[in-house]
Order: sequence, then C-alpha cells, then structure tokens
Amino acid sequence: MRSVRAVEIRSDEDARAVIAAHTEDDDGYCVPCRESGVRVHVPCFARIEAARHLDRLGGLPC
Repeated sequence: MRSVRAVEIRSDEDARAVIAAHTEDDDGYCVPCRESGVRVHVPCFARIEAARHLDRLGGLPC
C-alpha cells in the first residue's frame, strides 16, 4: 500500500488552497488523491477537513 502525505491545514488560506486543488475528474475522483495513488471520490478527506476548518472559522457561506 502506498503512503500518502497528509494535508496540513493551519489557516483559512491553506483550507481554500486545498479546496481549490482537490477537484473532481470526469469519473468523479479527486485528481490530487488519484495522482498520489488513492482512488477516492470527491469530496476526499482533505477537502472535507478543509471545509470543516473554514466552517469552524465561520468562513463558509450559509
């Protein structure tokens, strides 16, 4: 099994960058995760954690 580097989110800028980077391909998989060897449908764990971070800060629209 491949080791995948965890995404470290320390600020709202980090969270927004993760959300922008972890996009869906034509088959519904997260592109950066797939390129790392993990086939996961969007939203991936990194994107979920980024959204949680922004939600805690009140940075997500209602």
